[in-house]
Amino acid sequence: MQALSQGPIMKLSDFCKTLDGKLASSPADTTLRLSALALQQAFKVSEDEVAFMKIDPQAECLYFVWPAKLGKAGCIPLKTRDSLAAATVRDNRPQLNNRFSATYHASVFEQIRLDAPAKGKETDEPARPKIIQKIMSVPLFKAETVVGVAQVSRKGNDANAAGGDFTPAELDALSEIAKVIGSHI
Repeated sequence: MQALSQGPIMKLSDFCKTLDGKLASSPADTTLRLSALALQQAFKVSEDEVAFMKIDPQAECLYFVWPAKLGKAGCIPLKTRDSLAAATVRDNRPQLNNRFSATYHASVFEQIRLDAPAKGKETDEPARPKIIQKIMSVPLFKAETVVGVAQVSRKGNDANAAGGDFTPAELDALSEIAKVIGSHI
């Protein structure tokens, strides 16, 4: 596990304890940003490869709370069969898919640019967002209740460009870190 600061590698239990302390002592409006940063550091991914969704029990759907830009993009019905996030909630278990781009799924959220278009380009067409190639998805719990989903992905134009496969050990680590995050959101 990568440290929450740029220091040496630390054990998962220490990482979770440090994250819990940071989240407990920080203003509530910084919880998502700090949580996303922790996952970026732990799994060596970029900002747009971390997502958090919360359940809207009345609408029976998931909506993005991170990245904030996806918050107004709509919601994912919990009953849909083509959503890994919805399956994570329904099955109440972590999910790992290193062939996600080849799996049938609703990709509408992947089409939304999360970064600013590059300046000074000589083209009228903005660069397309990179596709999610590999993904881990885990439930977020508050007490014993699932309140949302945390996802860490690797994006790229193809699977090789996205980087290495996620491992079952990384999925276990994400599940442990998500326990801490879920208690603060």
